[in-house]
Amino acid sequence: GRMYTWEKRGVVWVVEDGVRRPEPLIDISDEVGNWRDHGCLGFALDPDYLNNGHFYLMYAVDRHHLMFHGTEDYDPGVNTFYAATIMRVTRYTATAASGYAVADTTSRHILIGETRKTGIPILHESHSTGSLVFGTDGTLLISTGDGASYGSTDVGNDPGTYFAQALTDSILRRNENVGA
Repeated sequence: GRMYTWEKRGVVWVVEDGVRRPEPLIDISDEVGNWRDHGCLGFALDPDYLNNGHFYLMYAVDRHHLMFHGTEDYDPGVNTFYAATIMRVTRYTATAASGYAVADTTSRHILIGETRKTGIPILHESHSTGSLVFGTDGTLLISTGDGASYGSTDVGNDPGTYFAQALTDSILRRNENVGA
């Protein structure tokens, strides 16, 4: 009689006997980059969820959050969409006292993407964030998109990708610094 549903913007709900609970399991919407087909697209309950309360999320991290969270420059009302960022995979634990219906937000454990250098790069406006599923042996499996354009064929050097733009900017800066 219980379902867990999630929204692309980063809110997970518990639905019991067809009725959504008033409080979400978790809300990480201030961290999630929710534009085009990016967002919180991966959610999975641990195979032993009713004993350990572990659940997993995979999402695009809003660039402003990625770059400034925890600093005086962070503003939770700012979102930086359409800019290079990363995908992140996290594990949280729902509390047994809540009947595994409310997460302990301090239980957050980042599996992939603790920093912008350790995340899965988002290279374009589309085709990135993937999904999560557990294999029959209990292994957490992740998928990612191809990072390509939805409107053109990318043979690996599409100048419209974030990577190509960042590389071009880097080369230009380097050339300016050496007087070229």
